[in-house]
Amino acid sequence: MPSPAFCGSALLPWRADDNFINAIGENNLAFFPFTTLLARDKVLFFQHNLAPETATTDLKTLTHIIAMGFNLTYDLASGLTAYPQWLKVCGDFQKYVLNNYTGELMLSFSELQTNVYQYNYNSVDVTVNGDENSTYQYESNLLSPDGFYIESGDGKLQAGVLRAYNGNNLSSGDHYLIISRLAQDSILVDQALGSDTEISITRPAEWPADSLLAVYAKYVSGNTASVSSSLAGSNIAFGLSAKINGEDVDYYLVTYNKFLSVNEGTPASKGFKLFENYPNPFNSTTTIKYKIPEQDFVTLTVFDALGKEVATLVSEEKPAGTDEVEFSGSGLDSGIYYYKLQTGNFIETKKMNLLR
Repeated sequence: MPSPAFCGSALLPWRADDNFINAIGENNLAFFPFTTLLARDKVLFFQHNLAPETATTDLKTLTHIIAMGFNLTYDLASGLTAYPQWLKVCGDFQKYVLNNYTGELMLSFSELQTNVYQYNYNSVDVTVNGDENSTYQYESNLLSPDGFYIESGDGKLQAGVLRAYNGNNLSSGDHYLIISRLAQDSILVDQALGSDTEISITRPAEWPADSLLAVYAKYVSGNTASVSSSLAGSNIAFGLSAKINGEDVDYYLVTYNKFLSVNEGTPASKGFKLFENYPNPFNSTTTIKYKIPEQDFVTLTVFDALGKEVATLVSEEKPAGTDEVEFSGSGLDSGIYYYKLQTGNFIETKKMNLLR
C-alpha cells in the first residue's frame, strides 16, 4: 500500500520537496483524499508565492487536480513562453470539465487495483491510472500512463487523457479529450492536446435514428467549416486535426437536425421522387432533379450542415412531371449540404458534398 498523503484543506509544504520523495521512494506516494472525505472540505484554488510549480504544466499535476476536484492554475507570466500548449489544456478542462463538479464534495474513494483509483462525486466519477509506465483499460477506453477518465452519471460528459476511446485506438501518444453534450442537439468534441487522430462518437440514444448527422470545426478565429464524416451503425467517425487549411481549430461539434430528417413525410409516395444530385461531390455547380405526379406548389431548399437555409431553388406552383434546377455553391465553404423537396404531404431530403 503506498504511503498516504493528506490532500484537502492545505497545500503541503513538501509538495515539491525532493527530500520527502527520496525518504519514502519515488513510486510509494499516492494521494488519498482523507481530509476531503472526513472533514468534508477541499481546496478549490491554490497558489503559493506565485510559484510557477503550482501551475498545471504536466500530466501528473493535471491528473491530481482532476481527481481532487480543484481548480486549475496557469502561469501567464512565463507560461506562454515556457509551455504555451498548456493554456488550452487548462482553459478547456476548467471550462468543460471541472466547472461541473468543483463545487461538489467527494462522496467516496476506492482503489480498483494497484495504482488505479476511483474518486466519486455527485455528478461524475474520476478513474485515475497512477502507473507511470503502463496503460489501464477501463471499459472501452485505454487510459494513458498517469492518465485519467471522467464520466458523468447522465453520460453527457466524458473526458480524459487516453490512448483509445470508445473501443477504437487513437493515433500515437496521449490524447487530452473532452466529449460534452453542450445542448440537446449537439456534442462538443475537443482535443486540448495530442496529435491528429480519427475518433468515433456514439449517437446519443435519444437522437432520432433517422436524423441527419453532421460534423463541423469551430476555428479559433470564430469561423466554422464542415468536416467529412462517416456513419457506421450508431457511430459517427471523423478526423481531429489541430489545423484545417492553415486555421487553428478550437473544437468540433457533432450535430443532428430533425428538421432535415431523411424519412420525413412519405418519400415512397407513388409518383413523387427526389433524385440524387449530379455531379456529387461537385466543385461549383450541380443539378438537382425531382418528379411530381400532379400540379402542386413545390419548395426546393438547400441547407448547410447546421440546418441553416442557404438557398431556395424553387418556391412556386409546378405542373406534373420531371423538372431539374441548377445549384451553385459560389460563395459557400466546402462541406456537406442538404437539399429538401416539399410538395403537399411529400417531404424528402438528400445530401450533397461541395468540394473546393
